Amino acid sequence: MRPVTEADLTTVLAMNNAAVPAVNALEADDLAWFADVAHTFLVADEPSWPVGRVRLVGFLIGLEGPGLAYGSINYGWFC
Repeated sequence: MRPVTEADLTTVLAMNNAAVPAVNALEADDLAWFADVAHTFLVADEPSWPVGRVRLVGFLIGLEGPGLAYGSINYGWFC
């Protein structure tokens, strides 16, 4: 795992939205907000072919709360 980069965000957004309804659907601006406020934002990648390329296989967004202005009922459950 490694810290997310701006170049990862398009793929992270697609991965997130492919998992709806288990997670909230996001827009690009929503994901940019997470990148700004997250305590931890990591991606997991694995080497793939051709040599030198990587494929994202997961991500983790860690929020610190309560008090963060995020309205998800899932987030509220943990706070």
